[in-house]
Amino acid sequence: MPKNPFSSNKNPFNGPEPIRKGEKIFGRDNEIKEIYRKLLNNRTLLLFSPSGSGKTSMVEAENGMISTFADRKFNVKLNVVRIHEIVPDKYAEEDK
Repeated sequence: MPKNPFSSNKNPFNGPEPIRKGEKIFGRDNEIKEIYRKLLNNRTLLLFSPSGSGKTSMVEAENGMISTFADRKFNVKLNVVRIHEIVPDKYAEEDK
C-alpha cells in the first residue's frame, strides 16, 4: 500500500497554541506585509483583536514582524501594553 503523502507527524499548523520566538507562522503573509507597510507610513500601529487570535505570534514568529523589520536593518523596539493596563513610566518617558 503506498504511503499517504499528506500524512505526517509534523503539522505546521499549531492551532490554538501560541507561537514562540524562533518558530514560524503560516498563513499570515498578507497580514505581515500589510502591517509592514502601515508601520513604514505611520511608525505606530495598534493591533486590536480578541485574545488568542495570534497578534503576538504574528509579531514574534521567526518570519513575523520583528524579523521582517530586522532583516531590513531597522532597529526594532517592541513595547507590549495590554489595554486594561496602565503604560509603565519607563515606556511613556521613552516616547517623549
